[in-house]
Amino acid sequence: MIENQDVDGWGHISTDTSFCLNDERLSLTQTLVSSKSLLERAEASSTLLDIFRQEWRDIYRIAKGRPLVMYLLTSHLGKFFPDSEHFGESAVKLNKDVTTLKENACNLFAVNPSFALQGSRISLCYPFITELQVRAMIEAAVDIRKEDPNNLVHVNICITNCSSTEEIKLVTKNIVQISTEILAENEMLGAPVFSVGISIDTVKMALIVKDWVQHVAFITFNTTKLTELCLGVSMQDRHLFYGNYLLNDVMPNDPFKTIDHDVFKIIQRSCLIARKQCPNLTIGIDGNLFIIIINSLIIIYYLYYRLPYS
Repeated sequence: MIENQDVDGWGHISTDTSFCLNDERLSLTQTLVSSKSLLERAEASSTLLDIFRQEWRDIYRIAKGRPLVMYLLTSHLGKFFPDSEHFGESAVKLNKDVTTLKENACNLFAVNPSFALQGSRISLCYPFITELQVRAMIEAAVDIRKEDPNNLVHVNICITNCSSTEEIKLVTKNIVQISTEILAENEMLGAPVFSVGISIDTVKMALIVKDWVQHVAFITFNTTKLTELCLGVSMQDRHLFYGNYLLNDVMPNDPFKTIDHDVFKIIQRSCLIARKQCPNLTIGIDGNLFIIIINSLIIIYYLYYRLPYS
């Protein structure tokens, strides 16, 4: 899908689908996150590692040295289990015991999936999942460098759903440790290049950026999530009221098609503080694909020229 695109790199490669692309992967993922047997969990992890590593090799070959930003697992873990109406069907399809499947699904059930066990919380509560992903990314990069020394692989690993400085420090430390060990084992420290960054998708992390920015190599602002949290509006459900708001001039511009004034001010403030503290920091924009170009142009223009936004 990305092979023929004439671009300088890719700013958001999601890994969520890799865990459930087919029935085999979904079954392995369920075992990985819910099995009480360390042996079963290790076997599932080993198989997924082989699958993921091959995927990244293929992606690195296509990228040909262009930078990639790879997001660690973001979806809440309950997503990988069926709802109550489909337990029987899924159990037969995945060759699982219905009772066990129900129990595992209940243990990971989330009342509000948007704020459930996901992102950096997975990295801290299920560190073996993050290790699996990072190991696949870095080992694949090592393989490609050995295969083609001219392919200067850039591995930029992005973590999400952070809510504290301590969280960032712990997760980044683990990622760096795993990556460094793999590169050292292969006598390839410094090549391929890897870095760790964060997607700012909570208002708190944008406001306290000075406390944690020195621990990451890049930051990216998830404009969709920041808009939802700041305005208390769901992008998927705004159609229920936006027409009336537009008619009454309450919300003259769709905040998901152009950036909201106050959301921009939060992003602008964070950018200026982060840049002052870390002059070489890479800053990016992320969010709904439909509006990402519009928002990026607005933010980049006003930040570059330091003009007031009105």
